[in-house]
Amino acid sequence: MSFESRLLSARARAETLMVSTVRIVRASGQEFDEETGKYTSTETEVYTGPARIRFSGSQPQERDAAGERVVDQLPTVSLPIATSGNVRVDDVVIIATNPPDPTTVGTRMRVAGIHAQTHSTARRLPVEVVSRG
Repeated sequence: MSFESRLLSARARAETLMVSTVRIVRASGQEFDEETGKYTSTETEVYTGPARIRFSGSQPQERDAAGERVVDQLPTVSLPIATSGNVRVDDVVIIATNPPDPTTVGTRMRVAGIHAQTHSTARRLPVEVVSRG
């Protein structure tokens, strides 16, 4: 078996763990609403599909920043390599379905960094929770 076929096989196995579905959107501008007289943000969808959502470690890491308690949970969203290459930092991940924990549906997370790795089996993006579903 060639290395390339082993890598494709490993990616297929990684995708079997992606039982949740996410939408990823990017801010694309503003639109004027004639009825309200206000501008609203517009979004462009850049990815829809399977994902795996993980929070590293079972316990949040607490630290003190300028006298305020801050909790780092280090969440990661894993996506298939082949279909998620256009996701960028600051895009917003919205959990559409999550069968193991439906209470997370609607949660929004901001992509905080990129994932670049030789021979990666999934695109593992660090994210920050923006709002709970």
